[in-house]
Amino acid sequence: MPKNTDILNLFEYDVETDGKLTFNIGLALNDNFDKIDAFANGIQSLSNLNDLGEKRFNDINTQIAKSVTKTELYDSNGYIKIDKILKESYISGTSWYRIYSDGWIEQGGYLASCSNAGTDVNLLKSFSNTNYTIQVTPLEKIYNAHIAWATKKSKSVITLHSSANAGGTANLKSNWYACGY
Repeated sequence: MPKNTDILNLFEYDVETDGKLTFNIGLALNDNFDKIDAFANGIQSLSNLNDLGEKRFNDINTQIAKSVTKTELYDSNGYIKIDKILKESYISGTSWYRIYSDGWIEQGGYLASCSNAGTDVNLLKSFSNTNYTIQVTPLEKIYNAHIAWATKKSKSVITLHSSANAGGTANLKSNWYACGY
């Protein structure tokens, strides 16, 4: 089944399931080239900006991830439309965060060991509520299979867990990411 990429929304065939479909040049090539060209034009515009107060830019991926057309990328003055600007960022070792002008917070880090019982992580920045998203990425394979997950304890604490196959325990290294308001 064909799908679209996450960032530029480019069309792509699925090699395993679309092998018998007729190749659509307009959809698979021309439309994708137009989206790439619009993205490159946006990057070129960013490199020409002089006055950041009037010509704000940041997080262009937010705009490009939407269905990319020139009218969606630029306002009536020809400036790139941006909803938020990075206000604050911080990195210390393997922990980091970013805060945007609209209150959006994203943060992440590395945990050297977590088990099925869980390991609490104090967030560098508290969220305004518990309606935030957490993602955990295991960095190693233990036994034949493993899983890693996170739970929310509060606006400022998450718990990371891991488990090996067949109910075994594992101390698993992982990266984590959380985002929300």
